[in-house]
Amino acid sequence: MDKHILTERQQRILVHIVELHVATAEPVGSRHLKKHFQLSFSAATIRNEMSDLEELGLLCQPHASAGRVPTDEGYRAYVDSLGELDLGCFNFQKNDKLCLESLEIEYLSKCDELRSVLSHSVKILSEVSRLTGVAVSFGGDENSIRKIQLVGIGPSRVLLVIVSSSGLVTNHTIRTVSELPQAMLNRLSELINTNFSQKSVQKLLSDELGVLREIEHDYRKAVKSLFSNIGSTLVEAATENRLYLDGMSLILDQPEFNNVESARFMLGELGKDGHLSKLIHESEKGEVNVAINLEDKIEGLKDFSLISSSYKGSKGSGSIGILGPRRMDYARVMALVSWVSRRVSHILSVDEQ
Repeated sequence: MDKHILTERQQRILVHIVELHVATAEPVGSRHLKKHFQLSFSAATIRNEMSDLEELGLLCQPHASAGRVPTDEGYRAYVDSLGELDLGCFNFQKNDKLCLESLEIEYLSKCDELRSVLSHSVKILSEVSRLTGVAVSFGGDENSIRKIQLVGIGPSRVLLVIVSSSGLVTNHTIRTVSELPQAMLNRLSELINTNFSQKSVQKLLSDELGVLREIEHDYRKAVKSLFSNIGSTLVEAATENRLYLDGMSLILDQPEFNNVESARFMLGELGKDGHLSKLIHESEKGEVNVAINLEDKIEGLKDFSLISSSYKGSKGSGSIGILGPRRMDYARVMALVSWVSRRVSHILSVDEQ
Protein backbone atom coordinates (compact mmCIF):
# COMPACT_ATOMS: atom_id res chain seq x y z
CA MET A 1 0.00 0.00 0.00
CA ASP A 2 1.37 3.40 -1.00
CA LYS A 3 1.61 5.43 2.19
CA HIS A 4 1.53 8.67 0.19
CA ILE A 5 -2.15 8.27 -0.66
CA LEU A 6 -3.08 9.32 2.88
CA THR A 7 -3.74 12.94 3.72
CA GLU A 8 -1.94 14.42 6.69
CA ARG A 9 -5.13 14.20 8.75
CA GLN A 10 -5.74 10.57 7.80
CA GLN A 11 -2.16 9.71 8.68
CA ARG A 12 -2.54 11.42 12.06
CA ILE A 13 -5.80 9.63 12.82
CA LEU A 14 -4.37 6.25 11.80
CA VAL A 15 -1.34 6.76 14.06
CA HIS A 16 -3.58 7.73 16.99
CA ILE A 17 -5.84 4.71 16.44
CA VAL A 18 -2.85 2.36 16.46
CA GLU A 19 -1.45 4.00 19.60
CA LEU A 20 -4.78 3.83 21.45
CA HIS A 21 -5.50 0.26 20.38
CA VAL A 22 -2.00 -0.77 21.48
CA ALA A 23 -2.63 0.78 24.89
CA THR A 24 -6.16 -0.61 25.47
CA ALA A 25 -6.50 -3.74 23.27
CA GLU A 26 -10.01 -2.43 22.51
CA PRO A 27 -11.64 -1.11 19.30
CA VAL A 28 -11.25 2.66 19.02
CA GLY A 29 -14.27 4.95 18.57
CA SER A 30 -14.28 8.51 17.23
CA ARG A 31 -15.39 10.16 20.51
CA HIS A 32 -12.79 8.35 22.55
CA LEU A 33 -10.12 9.24 19.99
CA LYS A 34 -11.05 12.95 20.00
CA LYS A 35 -11.15 13.14 23.81
CA HIS A 36 -7.97 11.16 24.46
CA PHE A 37 -5.78 13.10 22.00
CA GLN A 38 -7.71 16.40 22.29
CA LEU A 39 -8.12 16.61 18.52
CA SER A 40 -9.29 19.93 17.08
CA PHE A 41 -11.61 18.43 14.44
CA SER A 42 -15.09 17.09 15.22
CA ALA A 43 -16.08 13.52 16.04
CA ALA A 44 -18.11 13.47 12.80
CA THR A 45 -15.02 14.38 10.78
CA ILE A 46 -13.07 11.67 12.57
CA ARG A 47 -15.80 9.12 11.78
CA ASN A 48 -15.70 10.07 8.08
CA GLU A 49 -11.92 9.72 7.97
CA MET A 50 -12.12 6.38 9.79
CA SER A 51 -14.64 5.19 7.22
CA ASP A 52 -12.27 6.20 4.40
CA LEU A 53 -9.38 4.42 6.13
CA GLU A 54 -11.55 1.33 6.39
CA GLU A 55 -12.29 1.47 2.65
CA LEU A 56 -8.53 1.66 2.05
CA GLY A 57 -8.12 -1.57 4.04
CA LEU A 58 -6.21 0.06 6.90
CA LEU A 59 -8.93 -0.33 9.54
CA CYS A 60 -11.68 -2.83 10.20
CA GLN A 61 -14.74 -2.95 12.47
CA PRO A 62 -14.96 -6.14 14.57
CA HIS A 63 -18.67 -5.56 15.29
CA ALA A 64 -21.30 -3.25 13.84
CA SER A 65 -21.54 -1.20 17.03
CA ALA A 66 -17.81 -1.25 17.81
CA GLY A 67 -15.05 1.15 16.94
CA ARG A 68 -12.21 0.32 14.56
CA VAL A 69 -8.97 -1.63 14.92
CA PRO A 70 -5.94 -1.59 12.62
CA THR A 71 -5.57 -4.29 9.96
CA ASP A 72 -2.23 -5.80 8.97
CA GLU A 73 -2.05 -3.12 6.26
CA GLY A 74 -2.84 -0.47 8.86
CA TYR A 75 -0.03 -1.63 11.12
CA ARG A 76 2.30 -1.72 8.13
CA ALA A 77 1.37 1.86 7.17
CA TYR A 78 1.99 2.89 10.77
CA VAL A 79 5.41 1.17 10.84
CA ASP A 80 6.29 2.77 7.50
CA SER A 81 5.49 6.16 9.03
CA LEU A 82 8.27 5.46 11.54
CA GLY A 83 10.74 4.86 8.72
CA GLU A 84 12.75 8.03 9.32
CA LEU A 85 12.92 7.52 13.09
CA ASP A 86 16.55 7.38 14.22
CA LEU A 87 16.33 4.20 16.26
CA GLY A 88 19.87 4.57 17.53
CA CYS A 89 18.96 7.92 19.12
CA PHE A 90 15.41 7.00 20.09
CA ASN A 91 14.26 8.89 23.17
CA PHE A 92 13.46 5.99 25.45
CA GLN A 93 11.14 6.52 28.37
CA LYS A 94 13.15 7.22 31.52
CA ASN A 95 12.28 3.82 33.01
CA ASP A 96 13.33 2.06 29.80
CA LYS A 97 16.69 3.79 29.76
CA LEU A 98 17.39 3.07 33.42
CA CYS A 99 16.32 -0.56 32.97
CA LEU A 100 18.48 -1.07 29.89
CA GLU A 101 21.52 0.47 31.56
CA SER A 102 21.14 -1.53 34.76
CA LEU A 103 20.49 -4.79 32.90
CA GLU A 104 23.48 -4.22 30.64
CA ILE A 105 25.69 -3.77 33.69
CA GLU A 106 24.17 -6.82 35.38
CA TYR A 107 24.12 -9.17 32.39
CA LEU A 108 26.40 -8.01 29.57
CA SER A 109 29.35 -6.28 31.21
CA LYS A 110 31.00 -9.61 32.09
CA CYS A 111 30.07 -11.53 28.92
CA ASP A 112 32.78 -12.50 26.48
CA GLU A 113 31.33 -15.56 24.76
CA LEU A 114 28.61 -15.67 22.12
CA ARG A 115 26.33 -18.05 24.02
CA SER A 116 26.45 -15.92 27.16
CA VAL A 117 25.98 -12.65 25.25
CA LEU A 118 22.90 -13.93 23.41
CA SER A 119 21.25 -15.65 26.36
CA HIS A 120 21.60 -12.49 28.43
CA SER A 121 20.56 -10.21 25.56
CA VAL A 122 17.24 -11.99 24.99
CA LYS A 123 16.67 -11.79 28.73
CA ILE A 124 17.17 -8.01 28.60
CA LEU A 125 14.77 -7.69 25.65
CA SER A 126 12.16 -9.77 27.44
CA GLU A 127 12.47 -7.97 30.77
CA VAL A 128 12.22 -4.49 29.26
CA SER A 129 9.46 -5.22 26.72
CA ARG A 130 7.53 -7.81 28.79
CA LEU A 131 7.38 -9.82 25.57
CA THR A 132 9.46 -12.73 24.22
CA GLY A 133 13.12 -12.15 23.44
CA VAL A 134 14.54 -14.30 20.64
CA ALA A 135 17.93 -14.64 18.98
CA VAL A 136 19.68 -17.00 16.59
CA SER A 137 23.39 -17.47 16.01
CA PHE A 138 24.30 -18.37 12.46
CA GLY A 139 26.78 -21.15 11.90
CA GLY A 140 29.67 -20.63 9.51
CA ASP A 141 33.25 -21.51 8.68
CA GLU A 142 34.43 -18.43 10.57
CA ASN A 143 33.22 -20.13 13.76
CA SER A 144 36.53 -21.92 14.35
CA ILE A 145 37.51 -24.48 16.95
CA ARG A 146 38.96 -23.33 20.25
CA LYS A 147 39.31 -26.75 21.81
CA ILE A 148 38.03 -30.32 21.60
CA GLN A 149 38.08 -33.23 24.02
CA LEU A 150 37.52 -36.90 23.21
CA VAL A 151 36.21 -39.20 25.94
CA GLY A 152 35.54 -42.93 25.58
CA ILE A 153 32.02 -43.78 26.79
CA GLY A 154 31.69 -47.43 25.80
CA PRO A 155 32.57 -50.02 23.16
CA SER A 156 33.29 -48.17 19.90
CA ARG A 157 31.64 -44.97 21.16
CA VAL A 158 33.33 -41.64 21.86
CA LEU A 159 32.00 -38.39 23.28
CA LEU A 160 33.27 -35.37 21.32
CA VAL A 161 33.16 -32.12 23.31
CA ILE A 162 33.59 -29.02 21.12
CA VAL A 163 34.35 -25.52 22.35
CA SER A 164 33.97 -23.09 19.43
CA SER A 165 35.79 -19.78 19.08
CA SER A 166 32.54 -18.08 20.09
CA GLY A 167 32.56 -20.00 23.38
CA LEU A 168 29.72 -22.37 22.53
CA VAL A 169 30.14 -25.82 24.12
CA THR A 170 28.45 -28.80 22.44
CA ASN A 171 28.60 -32.56 23.00
CA HIS A 172 28.32 -35.17 20.24
CA THR A 173 28.44 -38.97 20.35
CA ILE A 174 30.37 -40.59 17.49
CA ARG A 175 31.32 -44.18 16.66
CA THR A 176 34.62 -45.86 15.82
CA VAL A 177 35.37 -49.12 13.99
CA SER A 178 37.06 -50.46 17.14
CA GLU A 179 37.61 -49.40 20.71
CA LEU A 180 40.36 -46.87 21.39
CA PRO A 181 42.01 -46.53 24.81
CA GLN A 182 41.50 -43.20 26.60
CA ALA A 183 45.24 -42.54 26.39
CA MET A 184 45.02 -42.57 22.57
CA LEU A 185 41.91 -40.35 22.64
CA ASN A 186 43.81 -37.90 24.86
CA ARG A 187 46.73 -38.00 22.42
CA LEU A 188 44.46 -37.23 19.46
CA SER A 189 42.72 -34.41 21.38
CA GLU A 190 46.12 -32.92 22.21
CA LEU A 191 47.29 -33.11 18.58
CA ILE A 192 44.17 -31.37 17.30
CA ASN A 193 44.21 -28.69 19.98
CA THR A 194 47.94 -27.97 19.56
CA ASN A 195 47.84 -27.71 15.77
CA PHE A 196 44.35 -26.45 14.95
CA SER A 197 43.17 -24.27 17.84
CA GLN A 198 41.47 -21.09 16.50
CA LYS A 199 41.64 -22.44 12.95
CA SER A 200 38.77 -23.35 10.67
CA VAL A 201 37.18 -26.78 10.41
CA GLN A 202 38.32 -26.92 6.78
CA LYS A 203 41.96 -26.46 7.84
CA LEU A 204 41.68 -29.41 10.19
CA LEU A 205 40.07 -31.64 7.56
CA SER A 206 42.64 -30.75 4.92
CA ASP A 207 45.49 -31.94 7.15
CA GLU A 208 44.13 -35.36 8.13
CA LEU A 209 47.26 -37.15 6.94
CA GLY A 210 49.44 -34.85 9.00
CA VAL A 211 47.53 -35.86 12.11
CA LEU A 212 47.63 -39.59 11.28
CA ARG A 213 51.42 -39.51 10.87
CA GLU A 214 51.63 -38.64 14.55
CA ILE A 215 49.58 -41.69 15.56
CA GLU A 216 51.10 -45.06 16.36
CA HIS A 217 50.72 -47.52 13.47
CA ASP A 218 48.51 -49.98 15.41
CA TYR A 219 45.83 -47.37 15.94
CA ARG A 220 45.85 -45.61 12.59
CA LYS A 221 42.88 -47.46 11.07
CA ALA A 222 40.64 -46.79 14.07
CA VAL A 223 41.81 -43.18 14.35
CA LYS A 224 41.26 -42.60 10.61
CA SER A 225 37.64 -43.73 11.02
CA LEU A 226 37.25 -41.61 14.14
CA PHE A 227 38.86 -38.61 12.44
CA SER A 228 36.40 -38.86 9.56
CA ASN A 229 33.48 -38.83 12.01
CA ILE A 230 35.03 -35.92 13.92
CA GLY A 231 35.28 -33.98 10.67
CA SER A 232 31.65 -34.49 9.65
CA THR A 233 30.48 -33.64 13.18
CA LEU A 234 32.54 -30.44 13.25
CA VAL A 235 31.20 -29.37 9.85
CA GLU A 236 27.62 -29.96 11.03
CA ALA A 237 28.25 -28.08 14.29
CA ALA A 238 29.87 -25.15 12.49
CA THR A 239 26.92 -24.67 10.12
CA GLU A 240 24.13 -25.17 12.63
CA ASN A 241 21.95 -22.24 13.70
CA ARG A 242 21.23 -22.02 17.43
CA LEU A 243 18.10 -20.47 18.91
CA TYR A 244 17.85 -18.53 22.19
CA LEU A 245 14.51 -17.66 23.83
CA ASP A 246 13.41 -15.88 26.97
CA GLY A 247 9.95 -14.94 28.23
CA MET A 248 7.78 -17.36 26.24
CA SER A 249 5.23 -17.49 29.07
CA LEU A 250 4.76 -13.71 28.85
CA ILE A 251 2.72 -14.32 25.69
CA LEU A 252 -0.05 -15.60 27.96
CA ASP A 253 -0.27 -12.18 29.66
CA GLN A 254 -1.55 -10.58 26.46
CA PRO A 255 -5.36 -10.21 26.05
CA GLU A 256 -5.19 -11.68 22.54
CA PHE A 257 -3.98 -14.98 23.96
CA ASN A 258 -6.20 -15.45 27.00
CA ASN A 259 -7.83 -18.53 25.46
CA VAL A 260 -5.86 -21.36 27.07
CA GLU A 261 -6.31 -23.86 24.24
CA SER A 262 -5.40 -21.30 21.59
CA ALA A 263 -2.36 -20.17 23.58
CA ARG A 264 -1.21 -23.77 24.06
CA PHE A 265 -1.45 -24.36 20.31
CA MET A 266 0.52 -21.21 19.52
CA LEU A 267 3.24 -22.04 22.03
CA GLY A 268 3.44 -25.52 20.54
CA GLU A 269 3.88 -24.11 17.05
CA LEU A 270 6.55 -21.69 18.21
CA GLY A 271 8.40 -24.50 19.92
CA LYS A 272 8.70 -26.59 16.77
CA ASP A 273 12.21 -27.01 15.45
CA GLY A 274 13.34 -24.38 12.99
CA HIS A 275 10.22 -22.18 12.96
CA LEU A 276 11.58 -19.19 14.82
CA SER A 277 15.11 -19.72 13.49
CA LYS A 278 13.79 -19.42 9.95
CA LEU A 279 11.70 -16.36 10.74
CA ILE A 280 14.40 -14.39 12.51
CA HIS A 281 16.97 -15.45 9.90
CA GLU A 282 15.05 -13.27 7.44
CA SER A 283 15.93 -10.00 9.21
CA GLU A 284 17.81 -7.62 6.93
CA LYS A 285 21.47 -6.95 7.62
CA GLY A 286 21.98 -3.85 9.74
CA GLU A 287 18.31 -2.86 9.70
CA VAL A 288 15.29 -3.42 11.90
CA ASN A 289 12.89 -5.79 10.15
CA VAL A 290 9.18 -5.88 11.06
CA ALA A 291 7.13 -8.97 10.15
CA ILE A 292 3.44 -8.37 10.86
CA ASN A 293 1.06 -11.34 11.16
CA LEU A 294 3.13 -14.50 10.99
CA GLU A 295 0.34 -16.83 9.87
CA ASP A 296 1.53 -16.83 6.27
CA LYS A 297 4.80 -18.25 7.61
CA ILE A 298 3.56 -20.39 10.54
CA GLU A 299 -0.02 -21.64 10.70
CA GLY A 300 -2.04 -20.24 13.60
CA LEU A 301 0.17 -17.24 14.32
CA LYS A 302 -1.93 -14.48 12.77
CA ASP A 303 -1.87 -12.40 15.95
CA PHE A 304 1.94 -12.36 16.21
CA SER A 305 4.54 -9.91 14.95
CA LEU A 306 8.32 -10.29 15.00
CA ILE A 307 10.72 -7.37 15.14
CA SER A 308 14.35 -8.29 14.54
CA SER A 309 17.73 -6.95 13.54
CA SER A 310 21.05 -8.53 12.62
CA TYR A 311 24.21 -8.42 14.71
CA LYS A 312 27.74 -9.18 13.59
CA GLY A 313 31.12 -9.30 15.31
CA SER A 314 34.39 -11.18 15.18
CA LYS A 315 32.99 -13.75 17.63
CA GLY A 316 29.78 -14.50 15.73
CA SER A 317 26.79 -13.23 13.77
CA GLY A 318 23.06 -13.73 13.59
CA SER A 319 19.78 -11.96 14.38
CA ILE A 320 18.05 -10.86 17.55
CA GLY A 321 14.55 -9.57 18.20
CA ILE A 322 11.24 -9.52 20.05
CA LEU A 323 8.19 -11.67 19.41
CA GLY A 324 4.85 -10.28 20.53
CA PRO A 325 1.27 -9.54 19.55
CA ARG A 326 0.43 -7.58 16.42
CA ARG A 327 -0.88 -4.99 18.87
CA MET A 328 2.48 -3.85 20.17
CA ASP A 329 4.25 -0.52 20.64
CA TYR A 330 6.22 -0.77 17.41
CA ALA A 331 8.29 2.42 17.84
CA ARG A 332 9.43 1.41 21.34
CA VAL A 333 10.08 -2.24 20.47
CA MET A 334 11.94 -1.35 17.26
CA ALA A 335 14.16 0.99 19.27
CA LEU A 336 14.80 -1.67 21.92
CA VAL A 337 15.79 -4.22 19.28
CA SER A 338 18.01 -1.71 17.51
CA TRP A 339 19.73 -0.72 20.77
CA VAL A 340 20.38 -4.30 21.90
CA SER A 341 21.54 -5.51 18.47
CA ARG A 342 24.06 -2.65 18.34
CA ARG A 343 25.32 -3.49 21.82
CA VAL A 344 25.64 -7.17 20.90
CA SER A 345 27.60 -6.28 17.74
CA HIS A 346 29.91 -4.06 19.77
CA ILE A 347 30.52 -6.66 22.48
CA LEU A 348 31.20 -9.39 19.93
CA SER A 349 33.67 -7.14 18.10
CA VAL A 350 35.82 -6.32 21.12
CA ASP A 351 39.16 -8.10 20.81
CA GLU A 352 39.76 -10.84 23.32
CA GLN A 353 42.20 -9.92 26.04
